[in-house]
Formats: sequence, structure tokens, C-alpha cells
Amino acid sequence: MSKSKKYLVEFVLFFTYALFAMSWKSGDILIAKMGFTASQMAIMTNAINVAKIIGSLSAAGIIAKLGNRKVFSYSTLLIFLGILLPFVNGFPLIFLVRFTLGLGGALVLVTINPIVAKIFSKEELTIVNGLNAVAFNVGLAITLTLASSISSNPPLSIKIISFTLLVLVFLWNYLSSSIDQDTVAQSNAAHSFTFVDGLKDSFNWIFSLSYCGLLGFYLVSFTFMRAENVKYVIYFGVIGAIVGTIQAKKIENKLNFVRISAFLQLLSAIGFLLLYNTSVIKFMGMSLGFFIFLPMAAFVTLAFNRPDTTPRKISVTFSIFWSLSYFISIIIIQAFAFLKDNFGDNSAFIFIVFVEATFFIGTTFFMKNSKKISEDKVC
Repeated sequence: MSKSKKYLVEFVLFFTYALFAMSWKSGDILIAKMGFTASQMAIMTNAINVAKIIGSLSAAGIIAKLGNRKVFSYSTLLIFLGILLPFVNGFPLIFLVRFTLGLGGALVLVTINPIVAKIFSKEELTIVNGLNAVAFNVGLAITLTLASSISSNPPLSIKIISFTLLVLVFLWNYLSSSIDQDTVAQSNAAHSFTFVDGLKDSFNWIFSLSYCGLLGFYLVSFTFMRAENVKYVIYFGVIGAIVGTIQAKKIENKLNFVRISAFLQLLSAIGFLLLYNTSVIKFMGMSLGFFIFLPMAAFVTLAFNRPDTTPRKISVTFSIFWSLSYFISIIIIQAFAFLKDNFGDNSAFIFIVFVEATFFIGTTFFMKNSKKISEDKVC
């Protein structure tokens, strides 16, 4: 595949997931206008998370049978079905639409990883992984920037996002004719590596559990906290991801970089919540967003840099990674909402700081297992 075509493929991958984030957040804005409680909002958010668990668990097997081209196309069409949200009423139907949206997002997210592992070189993967790690954040940043316009007419915004996804589906099918055949061949060649094999690999558990607290904190932030505060987290998350991607390409010891970033991230999270109602909150939000996304390119690339890694193994690793991360996030979100509704913001904020600390704790444990990772080889 030519270099220009590869990066057009990456353009489609990136913006498909960014548009998923925009559809998710625009849906949140629409649902919030309906007057639901924090606990009800949490359940609706967790409709997406439950779907992501199911999608992540099934993704590796589906990819092995259908190939990435078809799976990515079908997944994008599931996200497109988020267009139905403005047309439904009542909790069950809203839950169903959100579930469908989340299922599509999960399959897109897991499918991205074996695609880039197949078509990009080791030198290119650090940059590509950094871009893909921030795609969701870019979608949120765009949505928050346009929040006032979206709030004035959320149904129209959801329709525009959904039809833009259709354009990307057509572009994807035009660009990806060779990806399907090559990826299926690769999957068949490595088909003996199963989901059960992935569960036996301690790296996958360390990798997944390290990320759970960070993801839970992030989902709680953009779902429940004031948009005027969270927007600084989102904007500077994009900057942090860019800086982190550049640095990850230069730094040989990526594990130390991740660990230091995780510690600074925890300090920023504590400051953000302690100073939440003060005039300096925007500066704490900038610091928090920057350090949340600073280590993401290096962290994700660790999965690609293991010895004897294939696109099939990458599919299994990220199936486990996202399903476990979102399963624990469901518990975190519901616990936060319960504390917020019954004991107030302070209790909920203390809880979520402890949750965020698990990323630093996890990466510290991860450091002790650094011998499992080779910096010299990638699939």
C-alpha cells in the first residue's frame, strides 16, 4: 500500500472514532435536556459501556471470520444508528439506541489496532498510535467547542454527525480493498492464538488493569462535571497527546515515561478536584488534560512492541483491554453517581481521585514486569 493511501486510511480511522465521540456527547446533551437524574444518566452512559464490553469481547473472533474491512464497515453503520436517538422516547428505547452506538464504537476501536499493525512500520506506529489514542478526545473537544450550538438543536447535530459517518464508510470501502484480503490471511495464519491464550498472558492483565482507573475517571469527568471546567481538560488533552507522541518516538524507555506521566497526572487530578469551584480551575484542567494524554502513545505502543506479536495477537490483546476497562468503568460510574446523588459532590470527588490513582499504581506494578516487553521488535 502506498504511503499516501496508508495515511488516507488513518484519516478514516481517526475521524470515524472522533465522530463516535461527537455522537456520544451530543446524545448526552440531548438526554440532559430531558431532565434525568445523575443515576439515570449513569445508566444511559453505561448502556454504551456494556455494549463496548460485548463488542470488545467478540471483536477478535469476528475479525478472524470476516476480516477488518467488513467489520469496520458494519461497525461504522452501527454508530450511524445513533441518528435514531432524537426519534425515540422513554428509557428502554434510549438505552437500546445508546447500546447500539456503543457496540459500533467498541468494534471500531478494537478493529483499528490490527489494521494499523498490518499496514504501518514500527517507526510509523508510534505516531499512528498517538493519533488514534487522541481521536476520542478530539471529537469531545469539537463537541464542547460547539456546545452552545449543539444545545440549541441537539437532534440536528446528531443527524449531521451520522451522515458524515456514512461518507467515511464509502471512503473506507474505496481505500481498503487490499486490507480485507491481507488481514484475513494474517488472521488465519495466527488463528491458533485464541482469546483464552490472551487471558493466560499476564501482560494483558497488567496492561488492562493499569488503564481502568484512568478511563473511569475520564468518563466520569466528561459525563458529570461542568462543561466549562472539563473543556480545558479536553483541549489540553489534545496538546498532551501531540507532545506525548513526539516524545514517545524519541524516548527509549517508554515505561519510565509512562510512570512519571501517571504520577503527574494523579497530582493534577487531586488539584483539579480540590480547586473545582475556584478561579484557578481552568489551569488545573489544563494540567490534568495534558498529563492524562501525555503517556498514551507510549502506553499503547507497549502492546505492539512485545516479541512475536502479530495482528491476531493485537486483536486479542485489545479485546481484553477494552472489555475489562469498560466493565470496571461501569462499576466506577455507577458508584460515582450513587455517591453524588446520596452523599454529595465531595464524597463522589474523593472516590474518583482514589480511582484515578490506580493508573499510577498499575504502571508501577507494570514497571516490575518490564522484562516482558522488547523495545526492539514490533509486529
